[in-house]
Amino acid sequence: MAELPDPKDLPSPDFTCFVGYKDITVYPLSTSRGCPNNCSFCVVHMVSSTKWRPRKPDACVMELIEAKKMLSNLISVSVYDDNPMVKTEHIKEFLNLYIDKNIDMPLTIVNTRADRLDKELILLLKKAKCTSIALGVESGCPEVFQQIGKGETLEDIKRAAKLIKKHNISLCLCFVIGLPGDTFEKTKWSIKLASELKADHVYWNMIAPYRGTRVRDWYEQHGKVFDVINYSSWIDGDFLCDEPCAESAEFSTEERKKAYFMAIMETNDIRLRLTNILRLIPYAMRYKLYGQFFYWLLNCTKRDFHKALRIYGEKGAREAIKGMYHYIKGHSYI
Repeated sequence: MAELPDPKDLPSPDFTCFVGYKDITVYPLSTSRGCPNNCSFCVVHMVSSTKWRPRKPDACVMELIEAKKMLSNLISVSVYDDNPMVKTEHIKEFLNLYIDKNIDMPLTIVNTRADRLDKELILLLKKAKCTSIALGVESGCPEVFQQIGKGETLEDIKRAAKLIKKHNISLCLCFVIGLPGDTFEKTKWSIKLASELKADHVYWNMIAPYRGTRVRDWYEQHGKVFDVINYSSWIDGDFLCDEPCAESAEFSTEERKKAYFMAIMETNDIRLRLTNILRLIPYAMRYKLYGQFFYWLLNCTKRDFHKALRIYGEKGAREAIKGMYHYIKGHSYI
């Protein structure tokens, strides 16, 4: 096997070909590669290995300084490490430099682990203008969660979620529908946990049993796998989900879709807007989710009304009307 490249030896990006390119508004940054954990559904160990390989924090910050100079439309930074929390000293050093060098752009960190979050890290993230933190929960059912092998506990997640909320940072939770042992009824555990933790946003993803994962081994023994090659477990933008690419005797594809629509309505998914009401009604009727539909309708109306009031209070009636117009058009203005 060829030796893995050391990220410290990689050259700095050449931004010259992107000068004047107006669509680049979020800068994707990697401060490390690899993840020593081996979650049952994850393919990172095959893509970038279980060996964690950090970059020098000062090189990462210098990259951002150069990016700001060359890419005039940048408005935020997103750290896309496979696991940025392997050594918290590393990410803390990066954040301190990010603040000291006055990068001055909102920052988000993808793939945050709950067991590594502490008060010092939360305060650094807040000082770096981090507006939200997402935790990978995967399942709120202890029986299903235990089979994932995350290397952390549901108690770790609950503790971290409370810490995030305590410091007034938006809390995002990520769940996976269809993990080994999952059922329609067990999905309700995840919905209940999201509610208990007062999540501001919840991502609901369908399982994709990729080859080389323990999830794939489980499905080959206990279920069926369909077209994984052309399937993405990530549901983004529109609120609709693709046809599930796997099922088991205890959790059919129809039940998975019903669980998904139940989840997004009960957790008031921000992709579900009042303008989607006519598209959502057929699914509510198909899966007999009448109570969930009216619960969503009430909460969505209240949420949007409060957003409009907030803009009115901060910027006046004209901006509030403008915000609602963009919202109806499907833009994330409010």
